[in-house]
Amino acid sequence: MKGINYLFYGGLIILVMFCNSCKKTSYSEKFYMTMEEDVAWELSRFYDSYYRYPQSIEEFIEFESLFAKIQGECFETFDVNAVLDSVLYTDFDEHRILEIRSKYGYVYSVLHFLARNKNDLYLIHSEDGVTIKSKVDKFEAFCFINYCHSLSIVGATINVAPGLFTRFYDESNKRIWTEDDIISKFYNGLRKIRYEYKIKNPEEKHFKTFLLRYNKKEGLSSMCPDELSLEEISLLKHIEEYFYEYLSVNQDIFEIIVPLIAR
Repeated sequence: MKGINYLFYGGLIILVMFCNSCKKTSYSEKFYMTMEEDVAWELSRFYDSYYRYPQSIEEFIEFESLFAKIQGECFETFDVNAVLDSVLYTDFDEHRILEIRSKYGYVYSVLHFLARNKNDLYLIHSEDGVTIKSKVDKFEAFCFINYCHSLSIVGATINVAPGLFTRFYDESNKRIWTEDDIISKFYNGLRKIRYEYKIKNPEEKHFKTFLLRYNKKEGLSSMCPDELSLEEISLLKHIEEYFYEYLSVNQDIFEIIVPLIAR
């Protein structure tokens, strides 16, 4: 599981700068500032996993619960199930919540805050990102990340660390947390196709970064508005065949999102 930690946190380091937070009441000022920053970070974690934002507080809580369990199982320093039961079903004051944050990590304190206040929290989606607000106080956390606006950053990392932006999902659209060596083998197959294509087509010298989605139902598509249609780029026909074959062998994977320099 170490590979998962490296890839995931590496992706967030690049883009968490686009997330931020605001001000509040109810709890102490210091607590609100801490919690808003942590919730903003967790929103960026969700986006980094799904290339979209949660549609509801319940979906956000479900994601946080899953990641908290994965993280706890990685470190193996405490009974993760017992801690999850505690933060989900027990009321704590802010001092106890901050103790949980210090001892287990902020994903657990955020999970507690979301679970205990879910009826008062709501999401506001915009073209640029998402904001979480409270109906009863001035809590406000927001995050604005869009990989389509940062394709130059994405493209610069592809050859160095392709797993930073490559995602696998099952048929229920849940992320499959994958070891980095599996991602590397998958991406090596893409590199081989692209290299062979360049040898056979040396005249194509201008390349563009695409963020591609492929699933078993809809086939290949682009996640971002592009100047060129996918049909105009012959390399992508070979890439789509590779995706089809890969998903045929790996039956648990229903969808792939991957960046690729294609033209």
